[in-house]
Amino acid sequence: MKIISTLLLSLYTYAQYLPEFVKVEGGSFEMGSSLGDSDESPVHQVTLDGFSMSKYEITNKQYCAFLNERGN
Repeated sequence: MKIISTLLLSLYTYAQYLPEFVKVEGGSFEMGSSLGDSDESPVHQVTLDGFSMSKYEITNKQYCAFLNERGN
């Protein structure tokens, strides 16, 4: 029972640092420029799969909790 209560307390404590995520739909777009600097060409099509990302910037406190959870 002590292990379960410790685990639940750990999950509750860690949960307050979890960021809110939003879904970003995948798709294709043209990347590059034929009018800009040489490192901006050629114009080419890029396709990305959908992914999730944090809705807001990650705080130092959240990043610290992440590092502590990983043991770094």
